[in-house]
Amino acid sequence: MNGNLLARIAKLAALFCFLLPWVTVSCSGNEIASATGVQLMTGDVQPNPALADMARASGDTAEPNADPNAFVIAAFAVIALGLLMSAFLRGRAAAGALLASSLLAMGLSYYSIQTVRDAMTDRASRAQDAANDFARAVAGAVRVEEQEGLWATLFALALASVFALVGLTARDAPR
Repeated sequence: MNGNLLARIAKLAALFCFLLPWVTVSCSGNEIASATGVQLMTGDVQPNPALADMARASGDTAEPNADPNAFVIAAFAVIALGLLMSAFLRGRAAAGALLASSLLAMGLSYYSIQTVRDAMTDRASRAQDAANDFARAVAGAVRVEEQEGLWATLFALALASVFALVGLTARDAPR
């Protein structure tokens, strides 16, 4: 089977992995919120249903305000653009487009979680600026953890990179 075809299939799998959970935010082992890749793109981060019910019961009607993550959007767009370009290009040119877009998307995907961590750290530092000891303790216990969707996306993109590299270095690849 052609390396470019396998790279395209792996990139399609990477796009589907955006539907899986990418990140979980927890505090002292209790899940606060989770988000899929698509939810990170749209800014629709879902709070833990049990915590949301407790907040509503206590009269708190505030919704979580997450901004769309530009790096997740960029990663998705780079994957899609790489697939589109490879559909119009042939041989080594297609393999090069697949390889470049896979590597760039891997970097953007991983960095997107770092931006989530930075946002949580920023919120924690603002809470620490408040003279509230409880807020400081809670801020220090918040953790951002990568989930299987992110790892599956990175794995699919790594496979796409390997298959594209095979297509790029194949002796009988058409020019």
